[in-house]
Amino acid sequence: MTEQVQYTRDTIVARFIEIRDLIKSKDDAHKAEIAELKRRQDVIESYLLQDMMNHGETAFSTTSGTAFIKLSEFVRVADKEVFLEFVKQQDDLNFLTVSASKTHCMEFKDNTGNLPPGLSYTATKEVQIRRGKSKD
Repeated sequence: MTEQVQYTRDTIVARFIEIRDLIKSKDDAHKAEIAELKRRQDVIESYLLQDMMNHGETAFSTTSGTAFIKLSEFVRVADKEVFLEFVKQQDDLNFLTVSASKTHCMEFKDNTGNLPPGLSYTATKEVQIRRGKSKD
């Protein structure tokens, strides 16, 4: 006859923490390995960019593949008040994107019982496990 294993909440939580620690350890090792590979790629990309600039090229092809220069552009708000004044002067809301501040909207919901119009709300519940205090 096989003996039936009795699990307690303590053994279940301990096993969960053990698995979580193992995942973190493997994830950290994987991230370190990937970081080194990305560093090597960055060295190659830097070399190729300089080489292409030296030759006045924007692209070249080899039997192994094609290298090309891609321009990536980023825009961020450095001075909100100045930018918003510009948008008002231009009367052009297309300069803006729309998102809601979760913090402010939740405060509004807490104070009024409702979200501002035009928003939807979703909440989920999940079990979280925190490591116990060391018994040492």
